[in-house]
Amino acid sequence: METRYPRPSSGPHTLKLLAVTCCLAGFFHHSVTATPVLHTDIGIPNTVIVRNYLNGSEGNIVYQGPTPAPGQTLSGGASSWTYSTGGGDPQIVYNDGAGTYDHATYPWVRMRYQQNRAAQAQAWENPAQGGEFINFPGSLSMSEVSGNPDSTVNAPVTPDGSGIRFDPFPNAVDGDVFTADYLMLDRFQTIGLGEWDRAGDQQGWATPNISGASVANSLLRGTSTGDSQVTSGPGFDADSFKYIQIRLKTSGSLAQVFWGTGGAYVAERSINLGNGDGEYHTYLIDFSNEPTWNGANMTVRLDPVSGGAANTFELDYIRASTGAMIPEPSSVVLLGLGGLALLTLRRRLM
Repeated sequence: METRYPRPSSGPHTLKLLAVTCCLAGFFHHSVTATPVLHTDIGIPNTVIVRNYLNGSEGNIVYQGPTPAPGQTLSGGASSWTYSTGGGDPQIVYNDGAGTYDHATYPWVRMRYQQNRAAQAQAWENPAQGGEFINFPGSLSMSEVSGNPDSTVNAPVTPDGSGIRFDPFPNAVDGDVFTADYLMLDRFQTIGLGEWDRAGDQQGWATPNISGASVANSLLRGTSTGDSQVTSGPGFDADSFKYIQIRLKTSGSLAQVFWGTGGAYVAERSINLGNGDGEYHTYLIDFSNEPTWNGANMTVRLDPVSGGAANTFELDYIRASTGAMIPEPSSVVLLGLGGLALLTLRRRLM
C-alpha cells in the first residue's frame, strides 16, 4: 500500500526553518575552518622531490654545452659540478622520462644552490619550449629560490614538460663550480624554511635544550634535555604564505608550534600538534583566518617534544606555502549539522 505524505506547508515557520537551517549549515561549514586549523596526515602531497642528492650516484642526467662535461661530486646530500673548460649555455638536464613529473599539478620549481661566482641561472621544463623557464639570481652562499616556468611573460605556454633542466651559468669558464642542495617541484609557491638535506647544515636554525642535534640523511634529529626548541629560522611574509607544513617523528608528548614576528613567541600564539607515537606524521596548519598571522617578518618555532628530557625526535622539514590541498568537509556532515539545527529549532517553535 502506498503511503502518501501531506505536502509541506510553505507557512512562515517552514520558511524560517529552511532559512535558519541554511544559515547554520553555512556557519558550521565556516566553523570547521576556525583559526588556526590543524590537519594531520591528509595524504595530499604539496611537494615532489626531483633530487636531494642523498645517493652516491644518479642516473638520467644529460650535459649540454661545453665539452668535456663538468665533473660531478656527490657528498653529504649535495652535488657539485666543476667545469674544466669554458663555453656558452651550459645545461644540466634531468631526463627522467615522459610522465615522471606533472608540471600542471606541480608548476613551481624550487632549488637551493650556490656558485663560486654570482651569475644568473635558469630553470626550464624539459623538453624545453620557448618561454618555459624562470631566471634565478646568482648566489655566492647556499640560498633557496623558486619560480614558475609557466608564469613567464616570454610566451603563452602549457605545463607539458616531463623533466627538469637547469642552466648553472649563462656562460661557463674554466674552474666554475655550481653546488646544489636539492631540486623540488611544488603545487603552490613554497619556502623551505628547513629542509635539512645537506649533512651538517642546520640552515640557520638554533636547537636549544637539544642534545646531539645533527643533520644527516635529510633529517634534523636530537634528544630533548628540557624545553627543547627548533627556533630562529628564516623570516617570511605571512600575508602571502599562510600555510605551514611539518613532517615529524617523536617519542615525546605534545609537540607545539609557536609563531610571531621577529621571533617574539608567547603561549597565546601557539598550537599543539598532539602526542608523538614514534611514527612519522605530516602536519598542515592553516593560518588563513588567523588575525595574528600577518607581517613581513613572520617566524615559527617548533618544540618537538615537551615535558621532560630524553625524548628523541626526527624532523624532516618545515615549509611555508601560499596554498594547500585541504579536503572539503563532508556534505554528509554538513547535512547532519543542518538537520540537527532544524530539529532543535522545530522543538522551540512547537
